[in-house]
Amino acid sequence: MVEAMASGDCDAGGGILAGTIGQDIVNIGASSRDYHSLQFFAPNDSPIVVAGQVTPSAPELYGTAEVWKGQEVFVLVGTNLHYVLSKGLEYLGLTTDNIKLTHMENINTALRAGKCDVGSLWTNYPYGSINENNTAVMKADDVGIILVTGLATSQQVIDEKPEALQKWMELYFAAVDWTYAIEENLNQAIDWYIEWNEQNGIPSEKEEIVAHLTYSSSYTLEENIEMFNTLSENGDYNKFIEYNIEPLKFYIEQGNYKPNDLDKFLNSAYLNTTFLDNLAKPK
Repeated sequence: MVEAMASGDCDAGGGILAGTIGQDIVNIGASSRDYHSLQFFAPNDSPIVVAGQVTPSAPELYGTAEVWKGQEVFVLVGTNLHYVLSKGLEYLGLTTDNIKLTHMENINTALRAGKCDVGSLWTNYPYGSINENNTAVMKADDVGIILVTGLATSQQVIDEKPEALQKWMELYFAAVDWTYAIEENLNQAIDWYIEWNEQNGIPSEKEEIVAHLTYSSSYTLEENIEMFNTLSENGDYNKFIEYNIEPLKFYIEQGNYKPNDLDKFLNSAYLNTTFLDNLAKPK
């Protein structure tokens, strides 16, 4: 999406804010919650699971520092799953240096085959039959992580197609409201989601999609307005930026981004609330 937008092949879309750095992409809103599905699983007989939930500050976190040490954890290195792991281990007084970190892409298959000590999953994968033989031992929202996907465009589109962009934003939020207005609408959206996955060669179970649309639901216009008008505790930026700046700092530490990318991220030229503000005005 980022590459397509930067090259002019699409006018607007959504994605992770950090991915827009250096692409001259302008963030214009918040799309969806992108954290509940970020979970780490271990087999039910794992010593981590057997140790139980014993960390009061993270009540859904399984295991102690002793049983986590030396575990091989399969994760997509350099992603928000890697960030969740780092923050979760902090609750145990550990760092990723205390475990064996292994980069892997098809972790869902490895977990199902019993080939993982601990494996990370996201999107719809944590919500289905994976839970029959495995237990979610670490969850993003349990360790205080909130991640937000953004609505984005380019400055060229803002300059050349402002009315079309405004209408797109209006229709987007109307679709969000419609989806969650009544159960019948949500059920229709679930069916469409499954159909979309099938058309794109992604096998999915209905219970997975139900959970994904429940826990990773899109932000409404009202929630957007609140997010963009509520400052962080230090008052330096709004909540939209706050939810994304900490993982960016982590990516910089890992070498995925350069230190000056933080300045690019905070550049006001790449955050435009005009279209949200227009929608918020009384009719």
